[in-house]
Amino acid sequence: MYFAGDLTRYVDGSYEAIYHRLADEVHVYVKQGDAYDMTVEDRGEPLFFYTFEYAWFTKLEDSFVMKVNAYDYLDSFIDLGEGLQSIKNVQIMLGETYIEHILFDIQTELATYGVTLTFQSFGDIEVTLPEMEVE
Repeated sequence: MYFAGDLTRYVDGSYEAIYHRLADEVHVYVKQGDAYDMTVEDRGEPLFFYTFEYAWFTKLEDSFVMKVNAYDYLDSFIDLGEGLQSIKNVQIMLGETYIEHILFDIQTELATYGVTLTFQSFGDIEVTLPEMEVE
């Protein structure tokens, strides 16, 4: 994931999407071959990283740990999908200026997987909206 102001670029294998957050909506550009398809989504649907509330966490020295009663809020806006049971042990690790890591466990029917999201290159990222042909 790459963040630049109100733009977010997400790349996972061959999937690439750019999210442009506006006041009331989000323009989603999904790469299809050499071009992009754009859809518009209601901003009322929360995005994972932008809906955390301070009240959900306990502050430790250099991190925030999600409170047990806050997982109900988390589950309400994350579609876990088939085979995934829950997300637990959410911890946000702070750097000097920015969030450096978000750690959490994903529990499936068979196992629990530890996940670490690492944030880096602050100020070095540029995300450009694709040019769309007007029909």
